[in-house]
Amino acid sequence: MGQTKCETPYGAWKSPLTAEFVSGSSKRLGGAAVDSDGRLVWLEGRPSEAGRGVLMWEGAQSGSFPEEITPPGFNVRTLVHEYGGGAFAVKRDNVVFSNYADQRLYKQSIRGDRTPLPLTPAYENKAVRYADGIFDGRFNRLIVVREDYRQEGVEPVNDIAAVSLNGEANLEPVSLVKGKDFYMFPRLSPDGQMLAWMEWSHPNMPWDRTSIWVGKVSDDGSITNPVCVAGGDEGVVESASEPQWSPKDSICKVKFLLVGDQSVGGKVQSLCPMEAEFTRPAWIFGISSFGFFGDSGDQIVCAYRQRGVSHLATFDLSSGSLSPVKTRFTDIYNLFVHGNEVYFSAGSSTDTLSIVKVCLAEGKAGAGEDTVLWSSLGIDLEPYKPYFSTPRVVEFATKVEGETAFANFYPPANGYFVAPSRERPPLLVRSHGGPTLEASTTLDPAIQYWTSRGWAFADVNYGGSTGYGRAYRERLNGQWGIVDVNDCCSCAEHLVSDLKCLISDTHKFESRYLDNLLGPEDVLEKNTYDRSPIHFLEKLSCPMILFQGLEDKIVPPNQARMIYEAARMKGVPIALVEYEGEQHGFRKAENIRHSLEQEMTFFARVIGGFEVADDIVPIKIDNFDD
Repeated sequence: MGQTKCETPYGAWKSPLTAEFVSGSSKRLGGAAVDSDGRLVWLEGRPSEAGRGVLMWEGAQSGSFPEEITPPGFNVRTLVHEYGGGAFAVKRDNVVFSNYADQRLYKQSIRGDRTPLPLTPAYENKAVRYADGIFDGRFNRLIVVREDYRQEGVEPVNDIAAVSLNGEANLEPVSLVKGKDFYMFPRLSPDGQMLAWMEWSHPNMPWDRTSIWVGKVSDDGSITNPVCVAGGDEGVVESASEPQWSPKDSICKVKFLLVGDQSVGGKVQSLCPMEAEFTRPAWIFGISSFGFFGDSGDQIVCAYRQRGVSHLATFDLSSGSLSPVKTRFTDIYNLFVHGNEVYFSAGSSTDTLSIVKVCLAEGKAGAGEDTVLWSSLGIDLEPYKPYFSTPRVVEFATKVEGETAFANFYPPANGYFVAPSRERPPLLVRSHGGPTLEASTTLDPAIQYWTSRGWAFADVNYGGSTGYGRAYRERLNGQWGIVDVNDCCSCAEHLVSDLKCLISDTHKFESRYLDNLLGPEDVLEKNTYDRSPIHFLEKLSCPMILFQGLEDKIVPPNQARMIYEAARMKGVPIALVEYEGEQHGFRKAENIRHSLEQEMTFFARVIGGFEVADDIVPIKIDNFDD
């Protein structure tokens, strides 16, 4: 006989998926690589250590525990573009990494003495930053993207530079490629004779319009004879990304979107035209969506997305055939190849963020079973499965006739509780960040925190999200604050901050992001930028709770403070929580826990009118607790 469920109102169910569980056990993943023996090295961010980034090394024997490579006092993280990524590189038995505290590059051995040795000069205020490094054995150097803040009063300067690995600390890196606003993906050919890279300039973001260039590495190490191989036609809107070299030294690049983008006549060939996205938006460095395997150079393994779901496949260059590789994962990204083994980050409705390895046989699709090498939770999930809600994709009509949008819908789920008949659950609707991003189907303990307590949860992939093609993503161009709001719910309008201040206060990478979402300020009518609810205080009516990192350079603290003051003066129930030392996206376990608990309590008190099962001390709510 099954266990009798306890009848309890929605929102008041008890669950072992506490805020402490969510905050303390979910680690971030910052990339992975393999050493000379094929042992995995990965970067994990630890909420329990204030978000510190630590490099880990796979155990030597199957089933053995991994080793921590990063010594105490070091934090592996780069701040290039503020979002970072690509913070370390591995070559044989050595690793070079960016240290968060000073943003200097350090070199250390994976085996033996692991004392990090500085490679780059020290500057005050983290003035010079590095990311996306690759080793250049021909000149014993690391080729990196550099971001330089040393000139006051102007935007930082981005270039591709060379850092010496000869053991002479504090040498100024040598600039190799410069002149554009942004660079990504410096990639050397296998023989070290050619360098490929991606570049773009304002007002574009890396998914709007970019180009791929190839230059010759001369005998003195400089880059000469640069040639644009993709994205150079001014009359064609094209976003080329992820340049890679095959073992045969032929350049291969994948566009942000194959269908809808145009290739430059005669320079590139569309290998597999289909309605799918073969890469993701380059918010961070180090993303990778395909790689070559085997010795022939004719086999590619890739990850692509259709209607928000990832697929793994192999592609035969000689025959032009795409063959699926079976996998249970619905989110697959950051893929790289070592021999005939493919590694990737992945997740599904039953798997938290993981690193997965799949063995491939050259010329054959499908291959062996996958092996999970690392999991963000790192615990046995079996005891918690009665509390997990499985999402289903909901497609719904938008306010634009003939158009639909999508959401991942999670119903309330708890194996030990049931709500009274005819009672409907409270619904929490989430508008994901970005906005050029998407809601994931990876098992997220933060979502299960809500659903296991009797909430329904809708994670909306509004028009403007990725995973559904360029046309879907560009629905938001000129319509930010309209399309996304209409696709979520009307109350989301109250969460949009003052757009003019956001433009003036944000960092270089996103400083022109709004040009496409809203249009450049100098050519738009005033009311477009005045769309923000900050200019319609008389309409503020929805209770709000705001959580703000005081070191956030992407959405600065003044944004939250303006909304808070406007709502407080209007008499709207409002609370503002500011966290010292936090940036964009909370990394400290205590702040993740506190914000999740206070959000739950706020909704229960102000909107739901019900008691939560957890013992939480609520913060003061202005215009409610007075």
